[in-house]
Amino acid sequence: MLRFLFCLLFGLGAPLAVSAQTLLDGNYPAEAQISFDEVHKLVSSEFNDPRSAQYKGLILRPAGNGGQFICGWVNSKNSAGGYDPFAPFFVLTDPLDYRYRPEFESDLLTWTLFNMAGCADALGLVRPVVSR
Repeated sequence: MLRFLFCLLFGLGAPLAVSAQTLLDGNYPAEAQISFDEVHKLVSSEFNDPRSAQYKGLILRPAGNGGQFICGWVNSKNSAGGYDPFAPFFVLTDPLDYRYRPEFESDLLTWTLFNMAGCADALGLVRPVVSR
């Protein structure tokens, strides 16, 4: 009987724990115009394993057009099965759009939007120098 309870509790719990993205600090801004699931769907669309995505440090900043910037850190498993380092991202709610770090390093407009929204300061980032 004890073995049955152990298998029931631990055998079924493991698959459920890895079936969806994770908000590590449990902090999603309540006044956000879109849901966390919508943010995840946008940001993780190009990840190797979207279900492994981990988010932290999410903050909300106003956008000049009545929309919002949702900024934070994200990582996910790479093709080798290990986690990449956390990278900054933002989602703009109106018009609905998103960006994450690889674009910051090569796209001045993306970095400018991120910086003007106050996301860079809030996350403690300085734009990396890109050598050409």
